[in-house]
Amino acid sequence: LEEMSAADTRPVVDQGETLANAIKSKEDSRPIFVSAGHRMTLTDATRLARQSMTGHRLPEPIHHADRLTRQPRKVD
Repeated sequence: LEEMSAADTRPVVDQGETLANAIKSKEDSRPIFVSAGHRMTLTDATRLARQSMTGHRLPEPIHHADRLTRQPRKVD
């Protein structure tokens, strides 16, 4: 997957079965891996992930959740 360029999507295949898609959002970033989920096909999951990548490596909801988990907690 190192030879992926920005905006590439590649299938992750094991023994002939496609398990996920690798998506690279930026030239200098690592790909993320998207798989099917409950009532979500791999095609739809990949499309949704791509649509929500707005300038970050991760899709927007995951990017914000990741930032929140890195903030220090307030102790009362």
